Amino acid sequence: LQQLTRQVTAGLDFAAAEAQLADCFERRAAKEKAHDKIVGSYDGMLGCIDALQEWILQNREELPPQPLFDFAVQVLRHRGSVGALNYALSVLVLLAQAEGDWRGLLHTLALCDEFTLYCVFVARQWENANQEIWQMAQRARGWGRVHAVAELEPETPAMQEWLLDEGWRNGVLAAYSALQCTLKGDLTARLQRPDLTLEQLDAAAGLLAGLLDEGPLLGISDERLSDPAGLLGSFLVQARRLNYAIERELLQDIIGAAAEHAWPELQTQAE
Repeated sequence: LQQLTRQVTAGLDFAAAEAQLADCFERRAAKEKAHDKIVGSYDGMLGCIDALQEWILQNREELPPQPLFDFAVQVLRHRGSVGALNYALSVLVLLAQAEGDWRGLLHTLALCDEFTLYCVFVARQWENANQEIWQMAQRARGWGRVHAVAELEPETPAMQEWLLDEGWRNGVLAAYSALQCTLKGDLTARLQRPDLTLEQLDAAAGLLAGLLDEGPLLGISDERLSDPAGLLGSFLVQARRLNYAIERELLQDIIGAAAEHAWPELQTQAE
């Protein structure tokens, strides 16, 4: 990739450069598969993006940015393998301040889980970064939403509300975003509202189910939660107030967490 980057900045034509990129990632994937390794469609680029960007910055005096930018935008506009597109997006992270209608292409590419994370990397450099990332998060559904939610810094109440209502709903597993949404959306504050609606409580139930699912990563046990027992207790209080029928599995998970962490009052409340 370093060699190709030098060639692109020296004037290598688009078709030849794109073909070399496609071949580079195809050869890598074939090598990984030969060793019985599972290769994600963006793993090849993701594994070297930091090193490539660092190398470009270290050699920026020898790498004129305009041809590199033009090539990257051409890949986005016209065609490209998955690897070529992710290479182009990785380069554009360093050139993201450039204005132009190329930015609109990222909203389309971000719809595809293979590209969302890279589009988020680029959008982080824009002046309205959180608004852009929020748009991507709302439109993505699978891993793309997981990645976008992880990068989103909610600046407005609307963003916080969306995180609590929708941010954790993805096509992968709620647990991957549950803690992020709980903290960034401030679920603790929501569950203390006297005017909490049934719809908001139902969303909280789904979010807490993800938080209690600690198979893939920490949730309710994470030390960033200041009062997890209080959080779960507030949910139970609101459920009683609104006569909400909590699913048996969720209740069992709450009881199990209370027993594991020695929260006797919560365990009694849930039982």
